[in-house]
Amino acid sequence: MSTNIVLNRTLLGLVEAGQLIRTNAIDWFSKKQTSIPFDFKQAGSIGPEMLMLHGLIGNAANWDNVTNQLKKWSCTYSLNLPIANGFGEDKSIHSLSNYAHKFVEQHHYQKSIICGNSLGGHIALRMYLSNPSKVKALILTGTSGLYEKGVGELSLRPTRQQIYDLMREVVYEEKHLKEEDIQHVESIVSNRHSFINLIRYAKSAKKDNLSKLLPQIKCPVLLIWGENDTITPLDTAQKFNARIPNSKLVVLPKCGHAPMIEYPELFAYEVEKFVKSLE
Repeated sequence: MSTNIVLNRTLLGLVEAGQLIRTNAIDWFSKKQTSIPFDFKQAGSIGPEMLMLHGLIGNAANWDNVTNQLKKWSCTYSLNLPIANGFGEDKSIHSLSNYAHKFVEQHHYQKSIICGNSLGGHIALRMYLSNPSKVKALILTGTSGLYEKGVGELSLRPTRQQIYDLMREVVYEEKHLKEEDIQHVESIVSNRHSFINLIRYAKSAKKDNLSKLLPQIKCPVLLIWGENDTITPLDTAQKFNARIPNSKLVVLPKCGHAPMIEYPELFAYEVEKFVKSLE
């Protein structure tokens, strides 16, 4: 699950001026670590391997209902991205792409099938663009990189109601909002360092427009989009479809920004059809 957050002006100014205290996270790049303690969930043990990437305010559990279906014929890895804690000093879409690349390298994939929602889809695109020979196919849903609407406004100390209202815009029906998802976002925004990291990643993604680079993507791409997505509207999906040569668009009615949460069985069905067509 992902969304883009609009900062109040004071906080935004501090981020841009670099006046906020930096995270204490290890700079993996400068220290050249050979192994990183990744946090991920694996489902399945045989068949094609797929990397699942969540959105800005999401987590690996967002994929659970989908991977429970996919594990019957594939091996999925749902990676928790280090958005709250940060990865190195550079809080950018490129550092998150490098982080995901390191996960793939550490697990010795030959060629990856990468599935990403929102910011996770944006990372998947960057992974292909930086090393196309390592990516077999992409599955994108509600992906940023062309357009993503800012949702609501959060102060430095948002109330629970503000958080709920923000997340409510992500899904078409209220029933898809879970208490654990709200608590997850609360845990991020209640910590100053985590909140600032999140904002930095959001700003980096918004600045990283991939429009001119999309024709370079030659691998098969499946786009699964909610017809009622208000964060990355359907016309965004149509632009992705028009600019990526070997892409197919599937539209789910009565669905918002998180199809894998709102229609997991149908999402898994479309993914299975697509992946098996690659064989």
